[in-house]
Amino acid sequence: MKNYTTLFTRILGTKPFRLLKGGILTFALATSVNAQQTYTFTNAGATGSLGPTQGQVNAAYSASNLNGSVTINIQGIQEFTIPVTGGYRIEARGASGYGTFGGRGAIMAGDFTLTAGTVLKIAVGQQGAPPNNSQNQYGGGGGSFVTYTNNTALVVAGGGGGSWATSFTGSSDGTVTTNGRPGVNGSFNGAGGTNGSGGLNASSADGGGGLTGNGGGGAGGLAYINGATGGSNRGHGGFGGGAGTSSWDNRRGGGGGGYSGGGGAAANSSASGNPEGGGGGSFNAGVNQTNSSGANTGMGLVIIRELCAINISRAGTNSLGEICSGNSATLTTNAVSNYSWSTGATSSSIVVSPTVNTIYTLTAMSVSNCVAIATVAVNVNAAIPTLTLNTSNVTAGGACPNSTIALTASGASTYTWTGNVNNGVPFTPGGASGYTVSGENACGTVTAATSVSIHPAPPVTASASQPSVCSGNTVTVVGSGASTYTWNVSGISNGVPFSPTQTQTYIVTGSSAFNCTASAAVIVSVTTTPILAPIATPTRICFGETATITASGAANYSWSPGNESSAAITVTPGSTSTYTVVKWNDNCFDTKTITVLVDQLPNVLAFTNNSVICIYNTTTLQAGGGQSYTWAPQGGQGPNSFTTIVSPQVSTNYTVTAFDGNCTNSATLDVIVNPNPTITIAASNSVICNGQSVTMTASGGQNYQWSAGLSGNPVTATPTAPVLYTVSGTNSFGCTGVASQIVLVNTLPVITTTVSQPLVCAGNSSTLSAAGAHTYVWSAGTTPNGAATVVNPNVNTVYTVTGTFTNTTCSDSRTVAVAVFDPSFAVNSNTSVCFGGAITLTASGAISYTWNSGTQGPAITVSPTVATVYTVNATSISGSVSCPSSNTVEVTIYQNPVVTAVATRTSICRNESVDLNAGGAQTYSWNNNMNGPVITVSPFSQTNYTVTGTDQFGCKNTATVQVRVQTCVGISDLSPDQKQVTVYPNPNNGIFTIQSDVAMDLMLFNEIGQLVKTFSLTEANAYSANIQDLSNGIYFLKGNNGDVSVTQKIVVQK
Repeated sequence: MKNYTTLFTRILGTKPFRLLKGGILTFALATSVNAQQTYTFTNAGATGSLGPTQGQVNAAYSASNLNGSVTINIQGIQEFTIPVTGGYRIEARGASGYGTFGGRGAIMAGDFTLTAGTVLKIAVGQQGAPPNNSQNQYGGGGGSFVTYTNNTALVVAGGGGGSWATSFTGSSDGTVTTNGRPGVNGSFNGAGGTNGSGGLNASSADGGGGLTGNGGGGAGGLAYINGATGGSNRGHGGFGGGAGTSSWDNRRGGGGGGYSGGGGAAANSSASGNPEGGGGGSFNAGVNQTNSSGANTGMGLVIIRELCAINISRAGTNSLGEICSGNSATLTTNAVSNYSWSTGATSSSIVVSPTVNTIYTLTAMSVSNCVAIATVAVNVNAAIPTLTLNTSNVTAGGACPNSTIALTASGASTYTWTGNVNNGVPFTPGGASGYTVSGENACGTVTAATSVSIHPAPPVTASASQPSVCSGNTVTVVGSGASTYTWNVSGISNGVPFSPTQTQTYIVTGSSAFNCTASAAVIVSVTTTPILAPIATPTRICFGETATITASGAANYSWSPGNESSAAITVTPGSTSTYTVVKWNDNCFDTKTITVLVDQLPNVLAFTNNSVICIYNTTTLQAGGGQSYTWAPQGGQGPNSFTTIVSPQVSTNYTVTAFDGNCTNSATLDVIVNPNPTITIAASNSVICNGQSVTMTASGGQNYQWSAGLSGNPVTATPTAPVLYTVSGTNSFGCTGVASQIVLVNTLPVITTTVSQPLVCAGNSSTLSAAGAHTYVWSAGTTPNGAATVVNPNVNTVYTVTGTFTNTTCSDSRTVAVAVFDPSFAVNSNTSVCFGGAITLTASGAISYTWNSGTQGPAITVSPTVATVYTVNATSISGSVSCPSSNTVEVTIYQNPVVTAVATRTSICRNESVDLNAGGAQTYSWNNNMNGPVITVSPFSQTNYTVTGTDQFGCKNTATVQVRVQTCVGISDLSPDQKQVTVYPNPNNGIFTIQSDVAMDLMLFNEIGQLVKTFSLTEANAYSANIQDLSNGIYFLKGNNGDVSVTQKIVVQK
């Protein structure tokens, strides 16, 4: 009951239905049909060698139709239960291998009929992962698997191999065949797996895992039945059996996982080569297959789709779907609803009675919740069958012994033969026999019979014209007892002569008139004729040498000259000679000749230009008469040349062996050796200090030559480092001897000095120290002598210390300086001040100052009234030394000048001017910004003028003079040309008009001479101007047009 409820729920969706008592189903008819389901299985976020966990699967499928439907019992292996019985299409995609052009996975798809409740195991292949630390190891991709729980494969898609290829070559792609690809393009390549086994490794490039076998190598991928984990070491294969790699240096590509694993590939370099791991094999047990090699990149995938299909079964027909004319058949479908037959019926089962072969079509709702179409054929037999018999490979009613024949009946739907014979299938009859066949269709069964006899085989025999021949001769073989003949050796015809090359059995097959065959054989023995030519070793000799001549291929030999019977003879001819040999095996003879060439010996000469030498000297030996030479005893240079350089220690006899290209000969030569003199050196001292001299005297010879540029005897040298002096002397033979004298030079002590206070105040102390020697003596005035002494200089002083090594008495000197800091500082030289003034005294050059007034600091301001001497005490620093000093400065007083100011007139009229005179100083500055001892002023009102006078010392004083201004006249024209300009009203309140009868430029000044306005009277303004907004005061109007000059006073009173 539960299953039916589920079924109708899938068909009707959420439409209400109710199952009544007695199994009667009532429901509201669905108005729509649910689409078939598609289930997509992914790597669920897992990467690398391990597949997803239960938690990863739950998270990945939470929003899909797989939510809660996938179980992980072994990590990475997803288990899914088929929900509804029906057709399904399963598609699997293999993952790609690591690399820019890593091998691509295969895609395999096929259709299956699956039963509800069936559990499928699914492994989704994962891409090869990056290697450790960017190493050269590229892992293979995992295959994708779909199997039953007993690991029976439904669909497997091979993963791609890890690849260093620079483009997609296809060699590392997952393949549609069941066998894995081998690794390629490596120095070492592993074979691909077969029949479900893993691929093989190659130099730590490991193999991919298969369905049942692990991949080879330490990081080979595991088989699917072992968990499908990818291999992982230096390189990492993807889950699904992808292979890793198990080394780190050279470039490697792991094989891909699949039904059979791919092989690994390894280069023998870490910087070059393009090895490609092989792709994994694939498998497909479905129908309607679509399979593609190298079609998927990235991660693998498995897709299971419900198919929309229905079936129709037949009842009332035979097994072939046939009925006899006039009968009926029942057609029944497994569809669940919405039936629509081509006959117009709408039920799940119908009865049909066709009169001719008919195809029936049904459209209905499938168990997968979709509408599908199915067809079924019902064929009609009109009557019982009429049989027709046919036999193949039967001649004249019979067959040849052990041959196959076929009995074929036609005219019925099915056939049954006696004697275990299948209709139309070849078989071998055991002998003459009769056979009966029953033919059946939907209307009934009929029988028919036939017989087969056995023809005899032909009595074939074989013979040869002669049973034994020498190689190269001919023989004839003949077959008899049949109609035609065929021999087992190519190129042989019956009764035609030929030349056999070896002993052999010849087989003839004869055919009778009924095409029955039989065979016979004959043996022909072939004796080898010894035709090989003899060999001489060597073929060319020198006079006096021997040669070996060897013949082969025969049992018997006869030589001439020499009358010897062995296979090999040794000869020593005096000149070029020819030898003949007769060879034979049984009665097969052959004669050959061979010539031994004889060369004469070369005439060798040996000589030298200097056969008498001094010991250790060299001489050149020369030879002639050959092409190459060997000297004994061997010379020091050119031992294999026509010349050689020798240096014997005693008188020696030399032998030269010459080769002229064929032969060798020898000659001898003597070299006489005279002794060298024994030279000795006497030195005045073999050990000196650096800078000292040594005298050396040579003896034992007649003449001497010294090294190091020395000449004469004795010689004197002054070396600075240990030296090996060499002198050569000659004796009466002209031979030279050599002697050497080592003169050791002891180093001088390297004196270092330090000073505790390199800078001191006068009379202060400083400690001088020396190091680098054993004893020390300081320059005069410094005591005591020793490594350290104390000095108290008053001036800059340089001290000298001499240090001595007590073991060698070698000494050296160094100096050390002590500077005396004489502090000095300056006080400003401008020390004069005007009476009543102040001056600032500034000291500089020290760091602190104290004046006799008690003031601290570099500057002090004073205002003496009489000449005064000021004293400042200062402290100066140089480096870390601080020394006191003092200085004085005298300030002198200048008296201020007596300045006077006098006016030529102290009272003037307006517009008049007056001169002001100043005296008693050198320069003058007036309060009206005028300068000089005499100035001219024109005040408009009573004014006080003050002058400041400055003398030669810069001292100043002032004087003042007053100028009174009288209103000497009323408002009147001040210019004789007044008639040219009219001002009205005047006086006025600040608004007035200026008019003229000529053009003129005018300026208006205030009473202190400041310009207030400028304007022009022109024809354009009718020679008139209106003035306004002037303040109270007296103003002066001045103008000029070149001919007329105007001055006019204007009074503004508001």
